[in-house]
Amino acid sequence: MKVAFWSNVRGISGSTCHLACISIWHAMMDPMARGVIIENHKSVTGIDKMLYKHGNSDGSPYYRSGGLGNLLRRIADGEHPTMLDMDWMAERYIGERLMYFPIGADLGPEQLSYHLENNLDDMFKCLEKRTQILWMDLMTSAPTTRMILNRADRVIISLPQNRTAIEQIFGNHKEIRKKAFYIMGNYDEDSDMTVGRIIDEYGIDEDRIAILPHYTMLMDSVSRGVLIPFVMRLFHCTGDDVMYPFALDMEIMVKKVLGFIGSEVQEVGAYERVQESRKALLVANRSDDHYSESGFHTARRGRAYILG
Repeated sequence: MKVAFWSNVRGISGSTCHLACISIWHAMMDPMARGVIIENHKSVTGIDKMLYKHGNSDGSPYYRSGGLGNLLRRIADGEHPTMLDMDWMAERYIGERLMYFPIGADLGPEQLSYHLENNLDDMFKCLEKRTQILWMDLMTSAPTTRMILNRADRVIISLPQNRTAIEQIFGNHKEIRKKAFYIMGNYDEDSDMTVGRIIDEYGIDEDRIAILPHYTMLMDSVSRGVLIPFVMRLFHCTGDDVMYPFALDMEIMVKKVLGFIGSEVQEVGAYERVQESRKALLVANRSDDHYSESGFHTARRGRAYILG
């Protein structure tokens, strides 16, 4: 199963953080889990620096010769890496239930893009032999992003609470919406763009959207490189822990995403039907107050809906 995480806005929607949290939680939930994380871009704050810092650096021999770069070069040379080869190339976490393939310091952005464009399908075949779920963190805009989105079995889209960005997603990405789930990260219930309003205005099925409120301790764990211990604490959280309310938010979000990943792809078209209905209502001079009566337009009611 190929699951791509993507947003059309860089830096504010939390797409990479969502991937990391969900993949960690999944590994904690399932003792038989076998997840693999890859990226289609290089970053000074890569996922490995977010998960758990333990002394590796881009200058180490491991990062020069292992990882995704090594795998792509071997595939390009006609080799067929074994599962043992791939285990050696990857960082392993949580009892080897979660693996991450660093890109490697000796593979520049242009080389990475070239190798992915020319070996993408062979790479997928290779990695899917090793994993149940291939978690893929995608750059907002890159040549390989579109290729991966088209090939992904599921797409998890991080939505900012920004109408312009949301309109861009629903107006230009119809081909991926049939396999999309939406996460509103850093969620602010006082924003005008509440989850309930987005459900109503864009025709999103209530089972295909979740929220994750802003939580400073989560952001701190990301910047300190201790996200795995932090999520593990959330996973084992009890009611007397100050983090318990956020742990519930995280659990609900993760379980909705995992439930969607295991579901059937649905027909796209709800957004178009909603827009046509709105046009018809406007033509009939009906008040737009009709939409505020659907039950989810206030931030507080929208939040209660998702958590319920």
